[in-house]
Amino acid sequence: MTEPTSVAPGIRRLPLPMRTDPGHINSWLLADGDGWVVVDCGTRTEATREVWKAFMASPLYGGGITRIFLTHAHPDHAGSAAWLARETGAPILIAREELRALENFAVDDAKRDAEIEQWMSALGAEEDKVRLCQGFYHHFARGCPQIHSEIQIVAPGDELDIGGRRWQLHAGYGHTPCNLLLHQPEEGLVITGDQILPEIVTHVGIWWRQSENPLPLYLESLARLRQLEVTRAFPAHGDPFGEFRARCDQLRDTHEQRLARIEHLLGDGPLSLNALLKKFGGPAVDGPMFPLVAGQILARLACLESTGRIAASGADGQMPRFQLPEGSKSPAS
Repeated sequence: MTEPTSVAPGIRRLPLPMRTDPGHINSWLLADGDGWVVVDCGTRTEATREVWKAFMASPLYGGGITRIFLTHAHPDHAGSAAWLARETGAPILIAREELRALENFAVDDAKRDAEIEQWMSALGAEEDKVRLCQGFYHHFARGCPQIHSEIQIVAPGDELDIGGRRWQLHAGYGHTPCNLLLHQPEEGLVITGDQILPEIVTHVGIWWRQSENPLPLYLESLARLRQLEVTRAFPAHGDPFGEFRARCDQLRDTHEQRLARIEHLLGDGPLSLNALLKKFGGPAVDGPMFPLVAGQILARLACLESTGRIAASGADGQMPRFQLPEGSKSPAS
């Protein structure tokens, strides 16, 4: 059974299982007196609960879990939150924007399906792709059960005293409505959630009922967060890492390269969303991860269009096609 390992004084890492890549999520345990503040708590699965039950039965558990902090409301971070709160009596700390996103998934299945069909059909998605989106969001909603125990709203700029340490909260936008990072300035420590990961390029896509242009928000967040004094970062996926600013710069450059690839492709003429998906999506376009792939492409298109680097064409009732502005040239490949 997985056991928490010490990564710094008063900080332990508890890897929790995931059925999908990358196969784990890190829960960070912060010493809080003789108990623990839990940062993120894993998926809504029995395998995850077994890890928590083993921890709660161990001598390390001590005074128990004092607070549950959610960096954001995705199933791998918040899926077991409601259960863990019931088991321990600990309050859940979450940003208001993330709580609102969680509540959105509680709508009636038929209403959600109808909204998704209207949204994706307007973009020219084929019927089978609409069904994939509906199925994805159905499972996503099941993976994020509603919270019926004590909730404490936290926000960027707040400070938390955890075991005598002062943790400042900072917002990361674009991946979710408000991914909260915890920064300990005196020691240069930061818990990043999914906003900045050491090996994975954080997913930035357009989601149902969320921002219609998330990529500029994400890039602005990178520029702001890279100014933090950080000697060691603790991500939701992957190992702790240094070179925090360099990683922020790498992520910025990667997203810019991906934007330039779309511009280069459109240099040969206008393309529909379906055509772009076939060019960039690979095999995932035809599988259950289609909504994530499509969301990323849509986010890049929205970013490029909002900055005048591409234009969308098509009369009312027609499927949009994307093209370079008249007279412009595509960047070199």
